[in-house]
Amino acid sequence: MKETKINSTKINEISNEVAFEPQLICIDSNDVRFALRGKSGMMYQKSKEEGESIPDFMTTFFRDLKSREQVMESTHYLVHIMLPKTDEFMMEQMNLIHEFFESLGEDKEILWGMGNGKGKSKMTMTILCTKEDNSKTNKQLLVCGPSGAGKTALIKYLLSELGSDLGYCVSVTTREPRNGEINGENYEFVSQKRFEEYIKDNALLEYNQVYQNTYYGTLAQNVEAIEKQGKMPLFDVDANGASKLKSIYGRNMKSIFIMPPSVEELRKRLEQRGTDSVEKIQERVAKAESEMTYKDDFDYILVNDDLDKAKAEILQIVKEYLYECDN
Repeated sequence: MKETKINSTKINEISNEVAFEPQLICIDSNDVRFALRGKSGMMYQKSKEEGESIPDFMTTFFRDLKSREQVMESTHYLVHIMLPKTDEFMMEQMNLIHEFFESLGEDKEILWGMGNGKGKSKMTMTILCTKEDNSKTNKQLLVCGPSGAGKTALIKYLLSELGSDLGYCVSVTTREPRNGEINGENYEFVSQKRFEEYIKDNALLEYNQVYQNTYYGTLAQNVEAIEKQGKMPLFDVDANGASKLKSIYGRNMKSIFIMPPSVEELRKRLEQRGTDSVEKIQERVAKAESEMTYKDDFDYILVNDDLDKAKAEILQIVKEYLYECDN
């Protein structure tokens, strides 16, 4: 294992360039606490018990981490540690951290730096452990577009053609199911109370109140289930959700925005659905106009004026992305 000491500026540069999976964070306020966060939210957290020494606490923490499959199989690591600047935290504890990363495999490169935190009585240390990974589970696909743009039809087509490589990430929502929609397939339909519990438990990668009293979100556990199958997660979210997910996954995520030919054509399609009231259609059109202002924030813009043509275009985009993973 190669180990290099670098300064905080270089750490920040690398941190911005690499999409890290778990982030191991130790913050001391009145106590000592370790937390392991990943792309999918909280993975593991442990606090130092009263009377427990820092060395004993860290030894137990890393032992517990090694028993977790998700941690052992991860390929990118970003670690932030903040501890009181006392004689108790010495080289022995730093060695525990190094030993933990060594146990994950010899094909890692450790870059670490130390400096003072905002409080003069605290010491901070950052360790980055990176490994190049071009597997499908290290990349994500996001499809966004206003209601009525044809997004659902295009996603269904992608899954019919590339279902062995793509996994659809089912969103969770508080709205009522439409005719023909299946719980757990189209959406996970839950009560307002259950959705609030997801928020409280940090179980959602992103969530948003899309319409009045109607929430949508992405469950971390659904993403993890797709990745365990060795598939690339495919997200179907609105513009706000897309912004949040892109901030999490960074350059590892490819994003496609589906545009209708015009607002009037969009309105016509919504009316032909026959599922919404006049008021609801107007609400959807207004939201669509707002969402379309974000189209330039996406990697690709696909105008769906001909469904067959749009299918061919989106399939080509996604295939190239999948093949890129295998090269």
